[in-house]
Amino acid sequence: MIDWLKRNKLWVGVAGLVLVPAVAYAITISALTAITGVNTAAGDHFVIVDVSEPAAADRTKRITRDELAVAMAAGFTADAITGSAVTAATATAEGVAELATDAETVTGTATDRVTTPANITAKMSAPGAIGDTTGATVGLSDGSVSSPSLYFPSDPDTGFYWEGSGDFRAAINGAIRFIFSNGGFNVNPGGDIRAVNPSATTPTFIPNGNDTDTGIGTAGDDELSLIAGGREGIRVTSTDVHIVHTAAEADNHAVEIVADAAGFGDVKALDIDYITGAISTGEDEAVILVNIDEIAATGGEVFGLEVLATDGGADAIYGLKVGAVVGAVLQDAGSFANPTTGTNNTTSTDVAAMIDGSNGTNTTIFVSDDDYILIGAAAAFTEIEFIIETAAPNPGVQPTFGYSTAGSHLFTAFTPVDGTNGFRNTGVVAWDAVDLTSHAVNTDTGTFDIKVTRTHASSGSVSLFYAKTAATVVYAWDSSGNLSVAGLTATSGATDLLDMSGTDASTDTEGLILPQHATSAAPGGVAEGQVFWEADANILHVGDGAAVQNFPPASAFSGDATVSATGTVAVLTGDTATAFFSAGTIEHERGGLEFDASGVVDTDFVVGTGTGTFGLESGATARTSLGLGTAALLALAQADQAALEAETNEDTYAPPDLLKHSPGVAKGWVQADIAGSIIVSHNVTSVADTGTGRMTITWATDFSGADYVVVATAEGTNRYAAVDNANPPAAGTTEITCFNDSGTKADPDTSYHVVAFGDQ
Repeated sequence: MIDWLKRNKLWVGVAGLVLVPAVAYAITISALTAITGVNTAAGDHFVIVDVSEPAAADRTKRITRDELAVAMAAGFTADAITGSAVTAATATAEGVAELATDAETVTGTATDRVTTPANITAKMSAPGAIGDTTGATVGLSDGSVSSPSLYFPSDPDTGFYWEGSGDFRAAINGAIRFIFSNGGFNVNPGGDIRAVNPSATTPTFIPNGNDTDTGIGTAGDDELSLIAGGREGIRVTSTDVHIVHTAAEADNHAVEIVADAAGFGDVKALDIDYITGAISTGEDEAVILVNIDEIAATGGEVFGLEVLATDGGADAIYGLKVGAVVGAVLQDAGSFANPTTGTNNTTSTDVAAMIDGSNGTNTTIFVSDDDYILIGAAAAFTEIEFIIETAAPNPGVQPTFGYSTAGSHLFTAFTPVDGTNGFRNTGVVAWDAVDLTSHAVNTDTGTFDIKVTRTHASSGSVSLFYAKTAATVVYAWDSSGNLSVAGLTATSGATDLLDMSGTDASTDTEGLILPQHATSAAPGGVAEGQVFWEADANILHVGDGAAVQNFPPASAFSGDATVSATGTVAVLTGDTATAFFSAGTIEHERGGLEFDASGVVDTDFVVGTGTGTFGLESGATARTSLGLGTAALLALAQADQAALEAETNEDTYAPPDLLKHSPGVAKGWVQADIAGSIIVSHNVTSVADTGTGRMTITWATDFSGADYVVVATAEGTNRYAAVDNANPPAAGTTEITCFNDSGTKADPDTSYHVVAFGDQ
């Protein structure tokens, strides 16, 4: 029976086990007349009658239960979901199996789930079985998304099917979920894993299958690139994170942080928690380094930090705030120049192209691990700019730095701020002069040198255009508030350019110290208001825009004039000593003025003596000399209101506060526009526009009655103003009317002019 099954490759369905033919020469259904289950003393078995057999004795076939178990290929179990093994004879096996003889020992997958109480393991790698890699194959129908060719009986629309050449897919509940193709692997809906070579601009992992140039790629080993639109934006390496951006338009951002504090306090848009560790002298660190490459610039301005704010209600907005023990600003002022020394992996041989300041030539440096360069100048310096043609790949050359000390090729290690990022970009390497405690000339080169050494074993070489050095002067605004600057210019209209009123100059660290010049021969300070001190002659100099005006102290006066510490000026002329602001005589030797100021009393007069000089006389004496007698002169009384109104008693004077009572003085006047707005006035409370060509004036101080004089004019062409006869003046008001040539009331072109005289 087993031989017959082997020959015909019959697949049988038994107790829920679905068996299908694997080869074309299986027997036809019409030839299979009966499959009968028999339970005999020989054991449970199946009897199969095949009428196609020529000999009648061969038509009846029998296969036992154990033989059937041996012939089964593993892969499915009684519980297709949990994977529980078939261990009981009564259990139902679900799956696909090929009947085989005992001689065809079938081995197969590692599952080996189908077993019997006799512990017979079904295998799948026998010749001609599913696992045979040299013989037969298993063919499936193409299937579809709703009816996959390889499926699970309990979920027939979940499985695998063929879509097209090089494309098979997984369906779940009748919908496409996974696609396997020549182009890669796709999750639907979702992203793709593309079958392409990744780069810094070509992603392999794409979150949107329709956007193939946005996703994750790699620029090299140990690097990830975040790519958008075929452009690398962020690069993550084993040592750091890079944001890579090339602008394609104006008003562009490499990084933009949009933070809304939403009314809460202590909200940071960017928070950096920086820990220095055990740094020491000679090590500089930059928490935020801005390295600006301006080699290609021909103009314009670049701001390392720009803070802008709208108008609003904040108490104050500051561009920078620093706390205790923090200096506000440290500036290295200077400019770059070609260095004197530039060697490439030699102790003293210069390479001209390294120090010529030209990007028309280049030098390949750091070719191998431990290669070094020397950059030096005749004087010590604090910055080097490296202009790079081709930068080192990540992670850079990992340079170390050393400064020359006295001797031949002797260097001491230090740690500057490296703006080249390990020679991965053009930049500046900077340090403070105080960090290099014993910087001296290298006797091999005759210059103050800086040594840069490559320490990364596999990083590529660097193509250098040139290097330049800068010797700088340090200016600072330190943590105590002290400001050190080269100059201070105030260009606004400030009234207090420099206010030092908070100091009392009690020590030599307080007050104002002026710039000093050794001599006044060429002080160089003629600018308007420029002040400096001449140290050798103790003279204060002030520029007037064209020359220098000198202000010597009291101790500098000698000869014909001296000034005492108390301010007394003594002028020596001939044999006469004349003192000013003190006891003595003021004398003009050529017929001038001479009197003793110490005897001057109240009411004294200076009069001529008749001998070509002046002298002092008392008031009485002077009046006698002038022929005025001894009576008081010009003893005038003050006129009162009644006298002013009656215009009597001419031997009095009119005080300002009563002058208004004179009949000839206007008591009120006004100029007002046609809307009643006062332009200029006296003793007028208000002006009201009471209609076309009409206005009413209210006086601040009323007249004593309605009988007073009013004069009115109208400013304009063919306009005439007068007192309204229909409404004559009252003590407190006057109404004015304006007419045109036709006698019709009309407003003036611009304004009314009114003046009033009378008693108040």
